[in-house]
Amino acid sequence: MNKPSASKPGSPPPSAISKALRLLTLLAQAPDALALREVAEQAGVAKSSAHRLLGELIAEGYVEPAGRGTYRPGPGLRVLAAAMEGHSGFGITAVLDALADQVRHTVCLVVRSDNHVTITHKAQPDLPYAMTADVGTQLPLHTSAAGLAILAHLPAGEPTDDAELQQVRRHGWALEYGTNDPLTCSVAAPVLDHDDVPVAAIAVLTLTIATTQTQLRRLGPAVVAAARDVAKRL
Repeated sequence: MNKPSASKPGSPPPSAISKALRLLTLLAQAPDALALREVAEQAGVAKSSAHRLLGELIAEGYVEPAGRGTYRPGPGLRVLAAAMEGHSGFGITAVLDALADQVRHTVCLVVRSDNHVTITHKAQPDLPYAMTADVGTQLPLHTSAAGLAILAHLPAGEPTDDAELQQVRRHGWALEYGTNDPLTCSVAAPVLDHDDVPVAAIAVLTLTIATTQTQLRRLGPAVVAAARDVAKRL
């Protein structure tokens, strides 16, 4: 594993962005989860700074705790890495574009960040209206279709046993219709890793005046298929 380079003598101290990139590079290259002390030492960052930066990266979904005080790459970092394949036409972007063309609605990929989900990718066909949800937009975890799709498929021990989440697991997709905004609605499916743990979700976003609940439900299988396609690229 290549160790991130430390600052050269006489050079300006590294910025917070530089330190965060060192941490991400280190965790991405490490074969196993690393303890805080290992992260700080190998990245050449003070332990207090490493702890603070790791906390911020966890909140954004790029790092996740691995138990017993260790850390590993989070779903956001994995999605970002997989998205780079989009430049060759075979990555996440290609899947989202194809789904958007198929359903004729806005399609987004989201990752979990604490108590919300964050849009990391967006595909939108030519429409007479535009959805305001852009990359970086945060949606509520417990009331958005994307958030519910992720919550329903969390590992044992997580709060996934209420009736609504059980129904999401049975269908394989979640739907919300005017829950957060009476003008918007969405249907979403989880992107699961090889351990069936949700690392992201794909959501179709549209307006309640543009589609009925019945029409939105019919899109569920297509969203599930796209989510499985993305999972193969992670």
